[in-house]
Amino acid sequence: MTTWAMIDLETLDTTPDAQILTIGGVKFNPFTWDEPHTPFSYRFDIDEQEQLGRTVSEDTLNNFWAKQSDDVIEAAFSPHNRTSCRDVMRALKKWYVGCDRVWSQGEFDTVMIENMCRQLGEPIPWAFWTVENCRTILNRMPTDPRKELNFAAHDAVEDCKAQVYALRKAFEHFGMKR
Repeated sequence: MTTWAMIDLETLDTTPDAQILTIGGVKFNPFTWDEPHTPFSYRFDIDEQEQLGRTVSEDTLNNFWAKQSDDVIEAAFSPHNRTSCRDVMRALKKWYVGCDRVWSQGEFDTVMIENMCRQLGEPIPWAFWTVENCRTILNRMPTDPRKELNFAAHDAVEDCKAQVYALRKAFEHFGMKR
C-alpha cells in the first residue's frame, strides 16, 4: 500500500527560519478515497524559537494574522500545550516512518522544517527526492477543489485534509493512477 504524508505549518514569517506556531500532518493513500489517517499535531514553543533567532515578520502579522477570525488566532497563538522544537522534530521523524513521499502546499513547509532540523542538529525526516508540491498540480486545475469544502482553514491538520482532497481530485482529473 502506498502511504504518503501531507504536512502544513502555521508560521510568523515566510522565510526558511520563520517561527512556527503549529504543525499538522496526515497520512494517506493518494490512489483511494480512504480517509486520511494518523493525524500529527503539535504546537511549537515560541519562546525557544525566539532564543534560537527564528524570525517574525510584521507583514505576516499585519497582512495575514490580523485578518483571521478570533478562533483561528486563539488556536494558533494560545500559550498552552507548547512543545520544544527538538521534541516536535523527533516526533515528526517517528511519525513519518513508513511514508513514501511528503507533500505540502508549495515548498514553504518542508523548507522550514528542514531549516529547523539543521538548526537543532536533528536529522531531516525525509530524503530530498521524496518532497512533493501540491501547488504545482493544483494550479493546473480548472478550479481549486478546496473551494468545494467547508473546513477549518488555518488549522494545520484540517488544512492537510483539504490538501489531500484537492490532490486526489487533481489525480482523478488528470487520470493519474500511479
